[in-house]
Amino acid sequence: MGFWQAGRVWGPYAAVLGIFLLLGGSLECSCRPQQLGCYLHLLLPAAAAALLLLATDQCFQRLVRHLLSADRRHAGSFLRSCGGRVLRAAGVGLLWLVCVLVDGDWYVCCMNDHSEQQEKLACTSAGWKSPSRAERQHLFHQQLLEQEELALRETLGKLARQRLAEEFQLQMGGGRWEQCFDVAERLVKAAVQPAASRGGGASEGEELPPPGPADAALLGSE
Repeated sequence: MGFWQAGRVWGPYAAVLGIFLLLGGSLECSCRPQQLGCYLHLLLPAAAAALLLLATDQCFQRLVRHLLSADRRHAGSFLRSCGGRVLRAAGVGLLWLVCVLVDGDWYVCCMNDHSEQQEKLACTSAGWKSPSRAERQHLFHQQLLEQEELALRETLGKLARQRLAEEFQLQMGGGRWEQCFDVAERLVKAAVQPAASRGGGASEGEELPPPGPADAALLGSE
């Protein structure tokens, strides 16, 4: 009897704990405004847990039946007892709200302003878990667009550094190390000036090397 009685007392609390664990990781942020789904995820499990505890509380049921009957004796005492049990069930339900807010995923998904910066933090929809072929292609194309500028800057920067290193070696190999301080400026001028007017830009009779593909990178870096 002791085991069954303990099961009747603690069984509902175990069921509520199971509900909390089951729903704890079920929030899927769609990267779009979803206020209704957010508030349902926050309030519905809490209300369900409180109602489950009250529905399985036999003492609460007896108190309610007495209050609804014609017998009004000790109604104030029964009402206080009934209110206490309602508050206890509500307190258990509020634990769900605390767990959701402490976890932080709900707040990031539902309380952002859907700007470009905050939307990226919240974008953890189910499409990442099992994307279709079309979704994979869309994600790939989106990544291509986002990485294009970074890859271009990195590639042009590598070419520009290579071009500068070659010119540094050329100047220092000829004993003109002081010319290294304005190599970038002279290379840019050599790249933008027409071939006919480029001959007079060199100092001390020095001829600049013909512009290479990396000169465009220097132009972009200015």
